[in-house]
Amino acid sequence: MKLCPKCNLNWIEDMNSHCEICANKQFDRKNNGSIEGKKHPSAYFHEEFFFINKRACHRGKQGFQAYNSKDENIGIVYMCDDKDGPSYEHCELCMYSEYHERYGEWHIIKTHGGRIKWSKLCEILQKNGRYTVFID
Repeated sequence: MKLCPKCNLNWIEDMNSHCEICANKQFDRKNNGSIEGKKHPSAYFHEEFFFINKRACHRGKQGFQAYNSKDENIGIVYMCDDKDGPSYEHCELCMYSEYHERYGEWHIIKTHGGRIKWSKLCEILQKNGRYTVFID
């Protein structure tokens, strides 16, 4: 494992040239922020987000409150319950509707190149009350 040479923030496999976040940023520049004709939100890829040990409910999902670096309550982090998907039992971030244009509707949360297990986040929040992360 090594740090991405483009951003110096995310861990990548030795055989990779850059992380997924830098690859997404490059894709956005090449396609003027669009994917198949749809406007792709211009998320702040190097912005810190944090979750606090305060329960919240949004769209029928139970989770913890999520904030951006401007201390705005942007949505909730919750456990993916799709048993058929690769994100099952990992964390996802669902944005409140007023933040969709800026961040999109939801994000898979990764740190050091890997997804975060819901059980691990619960353990960290119970112990520390807060967890800081960059989104994918």
